[in-house]
Amino acid sequence: MMVNPEDENHRKVNFEQEGTAGKGFIEGIDGYWFERPADNVYHINIYTDNSVMVMYINDVCAYTNRIYGIQKNCWSINNYGGKITISDLKVFQ
Repeated sequence: MMVNPEDENHRKVNFEQEGTAGKGFIEGIDGYWFERPADNVYHINIYTDNSVMVMYINDVCAYTNRIYGIQKNCWSINNYGGKITISDLKVFQ
């Protein structure tokens, strides 16, 4: 899932594939707009159950997607062309 800037005050969550077999931006998969947080802080919660993933951002955006083989896929947090700070990262099984 990628959070992309759409304009100064809006962001959009998109599904993109990375890696050597990845296809980048996947055309035709819904993306969701939301307001950019005034403090530029994103509180993100991700839940998975078999092939279903749900991501919540700041209690204003919910993004759901079916990702087959999700248990075998690696996860990463990336930033392209900016600065990022990760805090309070928790992973539960």
